[in-house]
Amino acid sequence: MRAPTLGFDASFQALIVRVFFQDVLALSRVTHGLRPDHFDVPACAFVYRAMRDHLEDYRGPLTLPILRERLRAAVEREEITRAEIPSYCDLVSALEVDALPGEREYVLAQVADFIVFQSLRKALDESLTLMPEGKWPEIRGLLTRALDSGLRDLDLGLHYFRDASARLMGARDEALERVLPTGIPELDAHLHRGGLGAGEMGLVLAPTNRGKSIALLSFANRALLSNARVALYTLEMSASAVASRADAAWTGLRMSELDDRSDEVAIKLGKLHERFGDALIIKQWPPHTATVGMVHAHLEQLAATGFRPDLVVIDYGDLMKPQARYAERRHELAIVFEQIRGLAVELDCPVWTATQSNRAALKKEIVGLEDLSESFDKAMIADLVLALCQTQEEEQMDPPQMRLFLAKNRSERKGRIVPISTDFARMCFARPRLGT
Repeated sequence: MRAPTLGFDASFQALIVRVFFQDVLALSRVTHGLRPDHFDVPACAFVYRAMRDHLEDYRGPLTLPILRERLRAAVEREEITRAEIPSYCDLVSALEVDALPGEREYVLAQVADFIVFQSLRKALDESLTLMPEGKWPEIRGLLTRALDSGLRDLDLGLHYFRDASARLMGARDEALERVLPTGIPELDAHLHRGGLGAGEMGLVLAPTNRGKSIALLSFANRALLSNARVALYTLEMSASAVASRADAAWTGLRMSELDDRSDEVAIKLGKLHERFGDALIIKQWPPHTATVGMVHAHLEQLAATGFRPDLVVIDYGDLMKPQARYAERRHELAIVFEQIRGLAVELDCPVWTATQSNRAALKKEIVGLEDLSESFDKAMIADLVLALCQTQEEEQMDPPQMRLFLAKNRSERKGRIVPISTDFARMCFARPRLGT
């Protein structure tokens, strides 16, 4: 069976060859999925094969003198007819013309789409043979690898010794700029560089009705004070309900006072808008309907408008829908939290989320990792696990008291306990409230 062709006209196939001739790194990103027989223009197929073979054999770019020598030898072997020689010469001459700005990126995008499409076709064919056997994880793996097949990643990793000087010079200042504090000084003092860093996932652990959502909102609001942009996803409450909680947090009013003092709230929020702009996006989904892929797609929509978050908050991970079904809920939760952690790495920003503890944690003085409900893998994946600990006596105090327990702290000492005072009526997770 003949291989599928690119489906582009002769001039665009020539542009593809020209781009890869001039950029050997770009060529190295596509040789795994783009073959010479995908070109239906003989001259393009010949030159691409010569470039690919030279790269594989000699680990470097093909030059014009070497290409001309290959062409001469091919003519002598009568692989190229005399009548075809002009078209080959025209293509070789075109290789010396620099690609225009934007042409390289467009060519890479088109070739990547072609590679993914061919990989998906193959994966779907193989999946059909696995479906009767119910091999769903294998099918998922085939499709995932096909979707990731477009362009090779050229990042080979960090050369530890070679890159030491460049890594250390100014690295700390850069890292500090990419860390977002919680806004609780006593807690931030125990966190690596004073907060949650880019590519890290923080996990709030607590039993029901302990204040997980209020904690997450507090971390989001504190990020705004650091001039960060925040995307907050709510799967438990409506976006308007979360916004009302934010109203109370920023104004210092009780939730019960917001309606009667709406004019005052509007004035305050108008001033905050002047200060922060549109730095906070709140997006809601019903529980167990949104996947991490849907969050990713929404973030791409925001990026198209120019909004790229410095912090993502998901309230909360247990209520997300897994992208594949497993026999046991714990496996589904493990996949969800792995994907949330992967989102933090891909976006290169911190991600805060929360998880429910088991029922026994309601009566415990210290809530720990052993109190995670359903899946312990959540703790293994997280960089930071912050447990909200509160006895009935502490809840009844005036003001109510709570202890934050660092159940996991990947880069610093764990087991620290930070006492705080709360005021949930005003949506204040840790007094003093915002702006004071």
